[in-house]
Amino acid sequence: MSRAGNGAAWAALFADGGVYMPANGPEITTRAGLEEFAQLYLGRFWSQTTITPVEVEVFGDWGFARTSVKGTIQAKVGGDPVPDPLQVDGKEIGIYRRQQDGAWKLWRLIGNSNRQ
Repeated sequence: MSRAGNGAAWAALFADGGVYMPANGPEITTRAGLEEFAQLYLGRFWSQTTITPVEVEVFGDWGFARTSVKGTIQAKVGGDPVPDPLQVDGKEIGIYRRQQDGAWKLWRLIGNSNRQ
């Protein structure tokens, strides 16, 4: 998610019916839930993360990307306390579906932390 703080833009990366399963959190199954999650997150934290593709495969109108996610998260002034900065070390699987207009959108995004 970018520092621009646009939760609707982040949620728009998902296809209708898209689901986000963040590490250590409940799944989010609605567009309104995706937007709310993004707005709350973007409103509370600065995130400087790098998402690096590890594997990408395409099968017709479906594809997946396995990625590495590394970086830091810091609370914004007045936000909830977070160790300064919190180190991000995780991985994700994004399942993509080609839309009727040819655009690729997330169908499922599954996150997992490398922390023990």
